[in-house]
Amino acid sequence: MKKIVWITLVLALVIINGLAELVTLYSGLFFPYILRVTLVLGILMIVMVFTGAYQLINTIEEEKPLGGEANTTVGRATKESSD
Repeated sequence: MKKIVWITLVLALVIINGLAELVTLYSGLFFPYILRVTLVLGILMIVMVFTGAYQLINTIEEEKPLGGEANTTVGRATKESSD
């Protein structure tokens, strides 16, 4: 996840600043740097949420059920010995 977040941060910085410079060059509008930082952080947060959700889903799919017999997920997963 760290690698994806760092790659996204670098790409978002380059793309947002590149687009802002192109808009300034061709239309004359200037995007303040606080808006650029906000856009970069927004993109970064969205990617972090979706990456975390993807990793949680993969972790859940890899889990193995507990041994023994279980009729419910509330109680113990194994039978108690009746003495």
